[in-house]
Amino acid sequence: MMPFPARTNSTLSSLSSHSLEKPTRIDPPAQPTHTCPRSRAAAHLTARAYPATSPHRTTFLATRMLLAAFGLVEIALSVVALRSIDRETWMSPILSPAITSFSVSAVDIFLVVSLDRRSHALTRMLYDGAIGVGFAIASGFLVSFMLGDLVRSKPTSTPATAAVGAAILFCMFSSMLLQFGISIAGGMQWFQIRRETHLASDSA
Repeated sequence: MMPFPARTNSTLSSLSSHSLEKPTRIDPPAQPTHTCPRSRAAAHLTARAYPATSPHRTTFLATRMLLAAFGLVEIALSVVALRSIDRETWMSPILSPAITSFSVSAVDIFLVVSLDRRSHALTRMLYDGAIGVGFAIASGFLVSFMLGDLVRSKPTSTPATAAVGAAILFCMFSSMLLQFGISIAGGMQWFQIRRETHLASDSA
């Protein structure tokens, strides 16, 4: 048998040594991690902290308390209209927006006073705006129902029916304006949050 050339022997030994070595794992290059803008937006959708040092907290609380008080007065006046002056058609347009407004305002008052938090800006923009629209529609119906009592052209109208009707309309229109005010303020804060989110995603 003829011996292998020296070069062939070295090649075989090199191949055998490489085959016995553990293959080296090549990790892919690390990718930069960026926070998804949607996840940042989702984090903003939770109720936000609202400590005592927050600007306009007193104004916000006063507005919510006024809305809660107007809601209670509207409910009471609707009962008076039904039981005392026999105006049952007035009750239905009053109760739905009044109860909703009182409930939402009471929850927000509890959150601010007890937990130093308040509902999110988007919630205030949409929900309080919808309640304001409800007050506007209900007030339109009430004006048509009460017009005869307000101008004393209805045969059964009395000073009491005119006074109750005027008080109800005052509370309803006041609640409508306050609800729209909270909705507009919430919308401005929401757009500011969106702007900050976009700026943060662009700089990341």
